[in-house]
Formats: sequence, structure tokens, C-alpha cells
Amino acid sequence: MRFADALIGLVLTPLKDLLSPRVTGAAHAFYMTKRIRKPAEVLTVQEIGALEDVCLHGPELHHRLIAGHLLFCFAAAARWHDSMYVVALDLSTAGPITLLEATTTKHKSSRGKEQQMELLWVM
Repeated sequence: MRFADALIGLVLTPLKDLLSPRVTGAAHAFYMTKRIRKPAEVLTVQEIGALEDVCLHGPELHHRLIAGHLLFCFAAAARWHDSMYVVALDLSTAGPITLLEATTTKHKSSRGKEQQMELLWVM
């Protein structure tokens, strides 16, 4: 509901009237039954190469854009959501090396609700 309200705006009923403490509590209870997070599989060199090929030579512009965005996220160790908050880009070149630096207003180490609820064991 919050996503829909932020994206398109609810006109007839204010969001605070829809999300009572009971509804919020029920949503949180369902959220806590999610499966445990685990890292995604690592992409192979061939898969990264295929993305680079689509980015450089793909016939569809939107495929090239998505492939480039994914490659940027992988190289920056950023999540898709974090990369949406890029506010400035700086491209530097020195010989055969090119460096793309991005400034964002959010970053990967921001802690979400799920991470706040986790109990980490240190041995």
C-alpha cells in the first residue's frame, strides 16, 4: 500500500486510515515468516560476457540499457535499488583504464527491517 501510495497516490482515502495498527501488525507477522535470506548464485564469466555483448551490440535499446545497468551494479557491488539513487557520475580515463564513479544518496550498508531483526552469531 505504501508503494502504491508513493507511486501513484491514493486519492479517496488517506493511507493512515487504511493502515491501522492491526493491519500493520498482521503484515509484520507475515513478513517474519519469510524464508531466510541467502546469497544469490554467482554469475559465470560467460554470463557476464553475454551481458557485455548485449550492452554493446544489442539491437533493442531497452535491452542495452538494462544490461548496462546490471553490469554497473555488479561492478559497483550495488543493488538495483541503490543504483536508482545515483545523483552524479564522473568518468575518468588514464591510458587503457576507464573509471566510472557514482555518487548516491543511499547505499548498500543501509540497514533494513529484516537485517535489524536478525540475530547474528559470532564464534
